[in-house]
Amino acid sequence: MQHEIWIANKYVSNPSTDSGKTRIPVLQVKNPDSTICEAISNDNKSEILARTFFPHPPPTSSVPKDFEYPDPATPFTPITMEHIEQAISNTSPYKAPGPDRLCNIIFKCNSGQLTPYLLYIFRAVFTLKTYYEPWRDFTTVVLHKPGKADYSAPKAY
Repeated sequence: MQHEIWIANKYVSNPSTDSGKTRIPVLQVKNPDSTICEAISNDNKSEILARTFFPHPPPTSSVPKDFEYPDPATPFTPITMEHIEQAISNTSPYKAPGPDRLCNIIFKCNSGQLTPYLLYIFRAVFTLKTYYEPWRDFTTVVLHKPGKADYSAPKAY
């Protein structure tokens, strides 16, 4: 935990840019016609980073239309308490929470109480072959990759 605190301190202690509004400098991207576009506002930077991190899927699938998938290598086994406990133990406790604002540390500190309930929820997901719509939402935290020479490139984050 002490290590994470020092990393967080390093991020917030670095001098800010963009008039203190954000720590992301002006971003530059090459347009299809080879001209350079600069993103100065936070809204423009957000759009460019979103396009960089999450490009649009190709217009057509690369999988042939009548592709025959092989049989599964192993049979499906229902989720167990051990699966959930293992997943919880493998999470980083202080990662940024998602839209539900639940931090991993909550699950780590309360796994004994939560695991039986989570087991019923996840088994229902597989049994009913459904996926709870809010689980599709996520939060992306943009951090610069350490040691990059040029942070005006979106891929430096």
